[in-house]
Amino acid sequence: MKTKIASLLLAAVLAVPGFANARETLIMTCYGGAYQNFFETEIIPEFAKKHDCEIKLAIGLAKDWLAEMRASGKDKAPYDVVMMNEIWANQMRLEGYFDPFDESKIPHLKDALITFKDKNGKTSGVIGVVQPAGIAYLTDKVSNPPKSWKDLWKPEYKNKLGLYTATNSMGAQFLLSVGDVWFNDQTQTSKAMDKINELKPFKLSEFSGDMEKQLTLGEVEIGILDTPAIARLMKAGVKIGWSEPAEHMLMFEQVFAVHVGSEHKDLAHAWIDYLLTPEVQAKFVRRFYTTPCTKGVEVPEDLKPYIPVGPDGVSRIKAFDWAFFNGTKSRIIREWNQKIAR
Repeated sequence: MKTKIASLLLAAVLAVPGFANARETLIMTCYGGAYQNFFETEIIPEFAKKHDCEIKLAIGLAKDWLAEMRASGKDKAPYDVVMMNEIWANQMRLEGYFDPFDESKIPHLKDALITFKDKNGKTSGVIGVVQPAGIAYLTDKVSNPPKSWKDLWKPEYKNKLGLYTATNSMGAQFLLSVGDVWFNDQTQTSKAMDKINELKPFKLSEFSGDMEKQLTLGEVEIGILDTPAIARLMKAGVKIGWSEPAEHMLMFEQVFAVHVGSEHKDLAHAWIDYLLTPEVQAKFVRRFYTTPCTKGVEVPEDLKPYIPVGPDGVSRIKAFDWAFFNGTKSRIIREWNQKIAR
């Protein structure tokens, strides 16, 4: 009788939709809009089918993801795979929220152009999306475009510039760049701010989308933009040009890492490896005009007019000391507001 009852209970449980075929679910942070659509339509389906799993996207912004991770603690992972800019990822890596990669489970990691190590020297982050940035200018208004960061201080560009606030990662990179270019030390942020003050008057943007609008409307004639933004403006008919600064480029990037508390680490490693494959990297290039960030992936001929920096140019992107910046961020922002934003 007990055996019969047990069999009936088992049959009832198996009849519950999805129970018998419960699939492993991986959660990754992601931005909304075009990024969400791209992952859901072009990237996730193939991987989910191959691994018989689900990939769920936690849509939001880095500041929200950091707050959630810290609130949850290291033992409980609200996200299995984290995607964010290095300015944010650096903080969480140093705080021990990212697990060192098992490189045997990410075979394509050997082809990655930029990786990051934790405080123990273990690789725990990899750039899977890179958008090189330099100097944008309106071709119908700027006949002699700047070719270096120092050129921005030329009198002929006075009252034509657009810059970012220091709370934007591109603004932070520019600030550190000014220290590096003018004072041979990117940590000389106070001197860099005094130098930036010499460029006034200029317009400040909170986001790259604002910079794109200002250039499109002619409110500024020279600004800092990533190459995918340039491609979008070119296709929209904006008379836009782009210069790679002689000293170095900046970038918007997406770093991928595995949360130390994830219960799905094998699947997380497989997912990151998948994102680094030539096939997926090629999809990023064609959809977003990004620069390939793994070896063996080239810019297609038809896209070269829109993607001026190939994978061989990634080495010309400046590496910044985000540990320094994040460690003194409150002081930097306070001083920026006093000197620049007022």
